[in-house]
Amino acid sequence: MQLVKLKKQTHTCKSCFKDIRYNSFHSLINSEVMICDDCLYYAKPIFKDFRIDGVKGLAIYEYNSYIRSKMFTYKICEDYELKDFFLAPYKLEFSLLYFGYIVVPIPSYKLDDERRGYNHVIEIFKCLKLQMITCLIKTEDIKQKLLNYDERQEIGKHFKFDSSFNIKNQKILLVDDVITTGASMKAAIKILKENGAKKIKILSICKRELSDEEKKHLKNVSIL
Repeated sequence: MQLVKLKKQTHTCKSCFKDIRYNSFHSLINSEVMICDDCLYYAKPIFKDFRIDGVKGLAIYEYNSYIRSKMFTYKICEDYELKDFFLAPYKLEFSLLYFGYIVVPIPSYKLDDERRGYNHVIEIFKCLKLQMITCLIKTEDIKQKLLNYDERQEIGKHFKFDSSFNIKNQKILLVDDVITTGASMKAAIKILKENGAKKIKILSICKRELSDEEKKHLKNVSIL
């Protein structure tokens, strides 16, 4: 009888395009790995806990130059394939952790999504396979990167709730790519509570910590 030598399954990393070898426990329990071990090392997952207005949150990565460059390539350069880079390595774990929650993305302006061809936050978090609703709407094309710290705190004036959705007594997972001042999160939390959300948690790709000096000069800082 001739023995057939089985080749080790490989997949291409969404970031560096090198072959990924399925040789770890993490890759064993995930049906498809999107990022190689080297790229994951440079991304520096930290799973940092934080709170915004009393709501528990979790940031997956450190906001470093590597993550910032990947976010720029995905969001600004419109490299759609990178949608699976940020969250997919932990999609099974997060799907279990937030089982029973409804995913609500921080809204972006509709015309921005149409120009890009996709909503960058929605596409990242689709891999969780949890129910997702777009009940928050951004009513005006306000670019937070052009606002100073105090002006950002007024972003809630440009958010509204879509009354066609009913979230009363529901558990909500509020998601975003990068949290900087937390102004959008605060506005969203307030709206969701006003519309009857039973429990709210936050999941973000990363959370940037600003010094007092950066807050003062925020208008001149380029932030994704």
